[in-house]
Amino acid sequence: MASMLTPLENEDSYSLATKARIEDILDKFIEDLEELGNDDAVERVLNAEKIVVDKKNRRVSDFVEVIYDELTKGISVRVVIKRDDLIDPITAIIKESGFNRIARIGRTNIMDVKLPKPTFEQLEALSEKVDQLRTTAITKATAIKADSLQRIKAGMDKEYLEAPEAKKATEQIELVLREVAMHIRVIARIKQKKMLKTQFVWEDKEQQMLIEPLMKKPIYRGIVK
Repeated sequence: MASMLTPLENEDSYSLATKARIEDILDKFIEDLEELGNDDAVERVLNAEKIVVDKKNRRVSDFVEVIYDELTKGISVRVVIKRDDLIDPITAIIKESGFNRIARIGRTNIMDVKLPKPTFEQLEALSEKVDQLRTTAITKATAIKADSLQRIKAGMDKEYLEAPEAKKATEQIELVLREVAMHIRVIARIKQKKMLKTQFVWEDKEQQMLIEPLMKKPIYRGIVK
């Protein structure tokens, strides 16, 4: 992913190192949002269910493999059943768990399982998860800034870093954190709005006035699905 951060003038080693670490937090946040959803609902069912095999209680997950495809994300997953004699009982378990639209692909042991549309309650829970991921990402970025400022202070205490250099490095680090924190807040709202659609509501009008115009900027186009 191309950098979303504004280049700084005459970057020093402190601000460069901090920028790289904080940018990793931003990239990870975006990745976490991409993975957020109900795609693993079938896998969670298979991990929880038991099946009698050879007169022993076994986990269903021991006999299946769930395949995810970016092209069908949020639409369907495929389940590979590793034993022919378990196709019918495992298919029944999947159906009984609420995944009624399931079809065998030809004569293979691969089942195509359609994912039901998430309920509004499930979408609200996912939206709350976005809030948690946002808070965690900003907290981690802030901790990195604090660590960097401690390093700058140590450099001044040991007299190998002059005050003007320390001041400039500190200012650049502050700029990086502010920019990344804003990116995280904007991207979080974009994700929530895409999930909740017409049900999306701004709880804080001041945040709405600040963030909503930014959500339309080209830099965020296609940033999350």
